[in-house]
Amino acid sequence: MLAGGLVTHAVHTADPAPPDVEAARADPHICFAYSWAVGLGLFAAWAGLLVAAVVCRHATDVRALHVWGTFYFTGSIIFGGGPVMIPLLQSYVVGPGWLTDREYLIGLAAINALPGPLFNFAAYCGALALRASIGSAVAGALLGFLGVFTPGLILIAAALPLWRRFRSLRALQPAFKGMNAAATGLVFAAVYLLWNNAIAGRSAGSVVVGSYPLFTIVSACAFVAAGYTRMPAPLVVVLGGVIGIIDWAVDPGAYVA
Repeated sequence: MLAGGLVTHAVHTADPAPPDVEAARADPHICFAYSWAVGLGLFAAWAGLLVAAVVCRHATDVRALHVWGTFYFTGSIIFGGGPVMIPLLQSYVVGPGWLTDREYLIGLAAINALPGPLFNFAAYCGALALRASIGSAVAGALLGFLGVFTPGLILIAAALPLWRRFRSLRALQPAFKGMNAAATGLVFAAVYLLWNNAIAGRSAGSVVVGSYPLFTIVSACAFVAAGYTRMPAPLVVVLGGVIGIIDWAVDPGAYVA
């Protein structure tokens, strides 16, 4: 993200383009009840919690603290939205043995079939990470949910007092465009990583989607249906689930762990 912003900033500095009038035009009705100093304080609070999260991940054996630290750290370093988080989070929760690949992929399928952001997946992973009892599972869900959402909320609140001033700076406008382009690239990278790990096969592990010709076709059809025919996403997900059930009915052995 930072590299993308620096590249476009350098290009536009060497060959300046006309200023973006819409971006430079400040809305006179927008005002904030707190100053930039409060924003800097919030940023410092985010950084302090990030340090605490790193300590919890690596310097404690308390599972609950480890779970919170993992999800806060994940929420702090994610750029590009939920799709980018999915492959990264897989290494963080499957690697330590909190979830199996199969549990992770089942939860991912369920989250994709439900409304709401993909970040809600953190609650599912947190619950399974602390599944010893119902109470601990609920606590794990809350730790995962709060951990992954809190960094973004703090950073947004910290940036708001400064945003109106910075958005009108001509030097930063091309940098924002480059950062958006880099975020798009991260989404494509996430799609590639999911392609390599999105199907639970005969074992507890995950396999490449391309090893299943049927699901390769389903992926392509879903892309066309959602991207070009504007078919509602919930309907696309339901149809994919129906195809999966039919495939299971034809060959149940392919889904035995």
